[in-house]
Amino acid sequence: MDYVESVRIFFEQTCVYFTIGSSAEERLSGEAIEQKIDRTKKELKKASRKRLESGADVKEELNYMDMVRKIERAGDCVYSILQCL
Repeated sequence: MDYVESVRIFFEQTCVYFTIGSSAEERLSGEAIEQKIDRTKKELKKASRKRLESGADVKEELNYMDMVRKIERAGDCVYSILQCL
């Protein structure tokens, strides 16, 4: 499952939990997904640094990492919502 897909699924699950409520087990599952999103962000950031070291376009990599950070932030927001349920 790719990075964006993980965040999308997490968001959809949280919307369902918001509507019907969530159990402690479901909240733990959400925490695991959030941790996976964080780990993937670190992996993507490391890969971006390697591309930069290999001569990749700096502007493109900065835009890429900005997008990765924003997607991860969306995951953080979804997780915050889940914790409040």
